Amino acid sequence: MPIQSAPITPLEAERVWKSQARPSARTVARALTQAGRPVHFTTVARWKRQELLTRTQSVELEGSPEDPFAELPPPVTPPEAKHLWDEQRRPSARSVAKALARAGRPVHFTTVARWKKREWQVEARLEHPFATAMRKVDLAVPLLTGDATTKAVDIVGDIVGARAANRESMTEDQALHPVIRESLITLIILVRLLQLKLIAYEPLEIAEFIRTVSQANLAAVKANLELLALERARDAAR
Repeated sequence: MPIQSAPITPLEAERVWKSQARPSARTVARALTQAGRPVHFTTVARWKRQELLTRTQSVELEGSPEDPFAELPPPVTPPEAKHLWDEQRRPSARSVAKALARAGRPVHFTTVARWKKREWQVEARLEHPFATAMRKVDLAVPLLTGDATTKAVDIVGDIVGARAANRESMTEDQALHPVIRESLITLIILVRLLQLKLIAYEPLEIAEFIRTVSQANLAAVKANLELLALERARDAAR
């Protein structure tokens, strides 16, 4: 008869909550589940409502380095899209999205349409899509360690740092933006680590890990294209 692990406690969930930069019931539940400690996000949400989880970040996070994704262009905001909408003679979600893309500020036209429908209300905690994708990778990393608080940097930080140091010898045309290049190196290493332990996991867990990494790779490509478009727009304005 298989040995069943003890049920997850609020204390265990709180530890994961404090380890995350942008915690939510879903992200905490996902990290715990990937670490082999499955719990439904509604359970975590109930503990949060009962004030069994705090909002305070852990001591470790207080000394953490500045968010590397802050170097990326900020995401397009509803007021920015509204400004273009008001300037156009016959505006539409597609025309506003195209104008923003030409300026190196890509956004999907359906997003513009949603903002227009909501009367351009400002959305809180906007984050670059690439940063969002890499945070999801962090939620998948516990699959490799069994510790729900583990993040990608905890596993590959030293390796990525050593390789990143070599970028100073690269020409400007050869080098990707540092945060994109280092993130791609991180994804490659994580997939190789998964291959080493592949036999130990269920197919569903493997599929979820690969899907998350694939989405992050796609986000990295889009972020690099965004930076190139923004640079071209700046050159054209000179």
